[in-house]
Amino acid sequence: MPLETATSIHPRLRRCRPSSSLSSSTAAELDLTKLLLLLLIVISTHLNAILASLGPACVVLTTRLAMMEEL
Repeated sequence: MPLETATSIHPRLRRCRPSSSLSSSTAAELDLTKLLLLLLIVISTHLNAILASLGPACVVLTTRLAMMEEL
C-alpha cells in the first residue's frame, strides 16, 4: 500500500506538527511537567548522596553503642 493511501485511510499516520501549533495552555503544561521531572531527578540524586554519606556514620554510631554496652 503506498504511503499516500495509508495516510488518507489513517490520518494519525501523518507527521506530527511542531510544538508551535500547540495551544499556550498545553505548552505551559508541558513546561511544568518538564520542570517537575527535573526537580524530581535533582531531589532523588541529592537524597541518594545524603543516604550514602549517612551509611558510614550509622556504622560508627552502632559500633560505639556496642562498645559502651560492654563497659
